[in-house]
Amino acid sequence: SMSEALASVGRRTGGRLGRIIAEAADSVRAGGALSSTMARYPRVFSALQIALIRAGEFGGLLESMTDRIASYLEYELQIRRRITQITFYPIVIFVFIVFMPHVPTLVLEGGGAFARSLWGSLRSWLPHVLLAVVALKLLFQFEFARLVWDYVKIQPPVIGTMARKIAMSRFSRALAVLYSAGMPLSEAVSVSADACANAAIGRG
Repeated sequence: SMSEALASVGRRTGGRLGRIIAEAADSVRAGGALSSTMARYPRVFSALQIALIRAGEFGGLLESMTDRIASYLEYELQIRRRITQITFYPIVIFVFIVFMPHVPTLVLEGGGAFARSLWGSLRSWLPHVLLAVVALKLLFQFEFARLVWDYVKIQPPVIGTMARKIAMSRFSRALAVLYSAGMPLSEAVSVSADACANAAIGRG
């Protein structure tokens, strides 16, 4: 049964996700819906995942819907790996620029002198960068700030084009999954707009 399957998966899954699955097993055993438990954790389960599970519960196609979610998550993982590959080279260049001037100190004077020299060059700007990161994290809690940032991201010639393609790829994939699951087109478009991970394109 569904409750036994969830309980089995929960026992083999550690951390917060394991506790959520165990809670879902108890809820289903008591007659509740799996999608209702998932909806209580929007930071863990996306609107697309909840919508697919709900469609599966109503249509008796839960096995098919969970398989669609797995396929979609694998697709998302491929996109994240692609982004990591794209940004790897600029990160390496940045690290090289920061550390390379201090390598002679490391070779000639040892690790202690290297650490002091490195900190001497970093302390003038690193605290400001960390403060800016924290401020942006707080600022992006507001929808308007995320909308402005997502709009700025898609403007540069090369990076912006790539950001638009990634967002549209996510939107198209999510729309295909939701519509093929039997969701009405208007609702599928709305959920897919959130799944594209770009507020500017999602609103457009």
